[in-house]
Amino acid sequence: TLASILNRVGIPSSQAHEAISALSTAFNPKDLKVDQEVYIIYDNQSNGDDYDLKFLRLRSDLDHDVELVRTGGGVFQATKYKKELKHEYADIQGNIKISLYADALKAGASPKMLYDMIKAFSYDVDFQRDIHTDDQFSLFYDTYKDEETGHERSGELLYAKLVLDDKNYEIYRFQPSGGIP
Repeated sequence: TLASILNRVGIPSSQAHEAISALSTAFNPKDLKVDQEVYIIYDNQSNGDDYDLKFLRLRSDLDHDVELVRTGGGVFQATKYKKELKHEYADIQGNIKISLYADALKAGASPKMLYDMIKAFSYDVDFQRDIHTDDQFSLFYDTYKDEETGHERSGELLYAKLVLDDKNYEIYRFQPSGGIP
């Protein structure tokens, strides 16, 4: 828990509670995950046994950082910042040797985009009977990358293609003007 992290570095429980209460306005501390990094700046208190929390930052998700700052009046203030992510495209292609799922993942496809592709083709393709060795697949989709950490997330599936027994199945993302995609 965040309280145990703060206590482990020497922040008094009462101060940790104040900090977590303030942080709750921008981030639910219960959403803290194993191995999630928490950056803390603290200072010695006058009694020398405990530390005084000055600043805390954590990544709430790929798109946001949350910062907790102790103001001049000693009150904690939390702020959530939107991260600037680099927009790129992923173009994944390959032949099916083992299974569509295994081979697409091996080629670098996002599991979410693979799921979206299978869902989109599910009305036209029987994935139990129609997929054979040497059939082909293609996916083209958005990705958003945090260049600082290297983490990325998939956006929208823009194009997908299956070539099954020399028959092409293609889907394109299309959004009519003012309409729903």
